[in-house]
Amino acid sequence: MSWHERKHKELAIVMREKARIPFSGDVTIESVMKGYEDYFEIPCLAEKIEYEDYALIAGWSGDISKINRALDVVKSSLKSWPEERYFKKFGGFDNWFATLEKRVMDKDMLHSIVETQIAQLKVEKLPVRNLII
Repeated sequence: MSWHERKHKELAIVMREKARIPFSGDVTIESVMKGYEDYFEIPCLAEKIEYEDYALIAGWSGDISKINRALDVVKSSLKSWPEERYFKKFGGFDNWFATLEKRVMDKDMLHSIVETQIAQLKVEKLPVRNLII
């Protein structure tokens, strides 16, 4: 039993040290984006939804350089994915990407979604960490 307790504590320390986003303190949008980018480098791990989230987070920041970077990463990464499997129901990759671009550029809509989710999930009283854009 003591071995398990010690091992779990050791593993928790390793996880904390290797986390893509720090467990405490302020969080920068750059560290969040970098965490996604590092994750994308692991072959066959990321799904389309994670690329969408990555681009939408950049859109939420409103920083056009981050938005362009995210859209470039998404486009270059997913353009070669099998269209029949991933994008057919959206009318193909180009249509899907154009819709994503519109969503990413609508900062007000993204902020509204966040506020709605905070209320729906009743998380407004949870501790808050600063997000530095």
